[in-house]
Parts: sequence; structure tokens; C-alpha cells
Amino acid sequence: MRTVKELARRLACEGFISALVCPSAVFLSSTVLRLPLSWDYLLITYLGTHAILLYNRYEELERDLLTNPTRSEYIKKHFKALPVIIAIFFLLALLIPLLQGRILGTSYALLLLFLGLMYPKFFKKHVRVIAFKDAYAAFLLSSVVILAPVYYSYPITPAFLLLFLFIFLRFFVNTCFFDVKDVESDRREGILTLSAALGIEKAIKVLWIMSILSLLPLAFGVILQIFSPWILIFFLILPYTYYFLKQGLVKGAREDIFLYYYIVDGEMVFLWPILSISYFFLQ
Repeated sequence: MRTVKELARRLACEGFISALVCPSAVFLSSTVLRLPLSWDYLLITYLGTHAILLYNRYEELERDLLTNPTRSEYIKKHFKALPVIIAIFFLLALLIPLLQGRILGTSYALLLLFLGLMYPKFFKKHVRVIAFKDAYAAFLLSSVVILAPVYYSYPITPAFLLLFLFIFLRFFVNTCFFDVKDVESDRREGILTLSAALGIEKAIKVLWIMSILSLLPLAFGVILQIFSPWILIFFLILPYTYYFLKQGLVKGAREDIFLYYYIVDGEMVFLWPILSISYFFLQ
């Protein structure tokens, strides 16, 4: 049991779990819209996401030693090798579509990777807008949905846009919640996350409202007859979100890495595929 728990902690701290959120978003959009899904597309979204996560943790290791000591200890073990690992992940994420002859897809992937590197290098120091960090991260993560029509040369339909909006809002809520554990350090550095600007209790109330609003694109899709009414199965996300938002009010719970990487990220990594497959067979 101890070995399993240690493995779970390592997978979380080294980014393996969080890097699955983008492939999961791709799986959701492909399943809901009944589009082809290839191994190369899933792989490049995973590699690109993991590379950006590792780069961010590499750049912010000193800060994370104070705010995320458990995670930082794992990163320190591979610190010298991280630049090589990150470079390999980046190169593979670009070479795979390039070797498949998907020039436009490669260009779009390169743009997303570049924007992923820009936040810790530029935007973090120079942009002082409430929740900009979270909106920026959510936009990048959800942009893999728009990458699909670019990658496969499909038209961008209203269904794609509604799913993009839904996924963006879900990523925004969950990214904001991750900042709860870093509220004190964010305030010291002047980073205006939702929790740092409003306080934890008010931020969680706002996130609950945002969680409800995040489901509106799916409801509009049903009203406009873009989606089957079975898409409303995704409303099961609400009680799931309510649970982890309540945990954010408990100091001991919000310091537990398993809450963030297996419950919060678990919405995308575990719950989304289950709901997507259910919708696929029910519609």
C-alpha cells in the first residue's frame, strides 16, 4: 500500500497526471462530435502539455520549495536532467505532426508551445490583472480543442466553439482552485490570482458560480439542437465540483497534493472520459 501511495505521489509531483488533462479534452471533443481520433494527436497534446508543466516547475523551483515542498523534492531529483527532458518533449511534439505532413498543425502546435513558455518568462512579471494567470493557462489548455480542426483540416463549427467555451470555463475554474494553496506567496509577489485578490472564501464562491455558468454552452447547444439532450449528463460535474470546492475551505485538506492532482485534475483525467463515453452510447 505504501508503494502504491508513493507511486501515486510521484506521478502527481512529476506532472504525469496533470499532463493528461489536454489529451482528455481532445478525447471529450472527439467523442462528443464523433470525429476520428489518432494516436499521434493524443501524443503530441500530452508531450506538449508535460513539457510546459516541467518548464514552469523548473523555472519556479526556488519559489515552489516554500509553497510546494513535496512536489519540489521530486523535481530537485531530476533538476539537472530537466532541460534535456523538456527539450525532447518539445521536439517530439513538433516532429510527430511534421513527419505526418501536417504543416498547419505543426505551426499551431508551435504557437501554443511558445505561448506556454511566455507566461513565466514575461507575463508573470509584467501583467497585473486579476485572474489573468488562470485565464491564460485555461485558454492555452482549451486551445487543443481548436487544434483538432486545424490538425485534421476540419471546419470550425458552432459545436466546436461551444465545446471550446465549456472546456475553457472548466479549466479556468480548476486552475483558479489550484491557486488556493499558493495564496500567501502569490500575494507577496503581487500575482493577482482570484484567491489572492478576493480571499479564499470569496474566490470559492465565485468559482461555484463559474462552475454553474460553465455548463451553459452545453445547454445552449441542446436548445439550438447542436447537441443531443444527453449532453446534459455533463451536469454531473456540478456535485463533483461542489465537493472539491468545499475541501478548499478546510486548511488541512487544501494542503494535500492528492486533492489537486487526483480530485481536481481527476475531473478531466477520469470523469470527462467516463461522461464522454456515456454520451457517445446514449445519444
